[in-house]
Amino acid sequence: SSSAIMYTVPENRVFTGYASNSSNSYGVYLRINSIDIPQFSSFSSSSSTSMPHFAPTLTVLAGTTIKAYGAGTSYVFGVERDA
Repeated sequence: SSSAIMYTVPENRVFTGYASNSSNSYGVYLRINSIDIPQFSSFSSSSSTSMPHFAPTLTVLAGTTIKAYGAGTSYVFGVERDA
């Protein structure tokens, strides 16, 4: 659902991976220190997508939350490692 928390990086861990949305109108939020930072990009292979960028690789620190934004299907995948 919109604004649902999808993942929070655990204490003493670092996450490297991807977070995106299949819709060409929505993305995900990275929530750091109570501030939502929107990130709009897509994994869509559809030729009709209007997203300007493919999803960048993210490296985020412990405590960062990744939240869904808007409609569409949101995705988070990657690996955790020790900080």
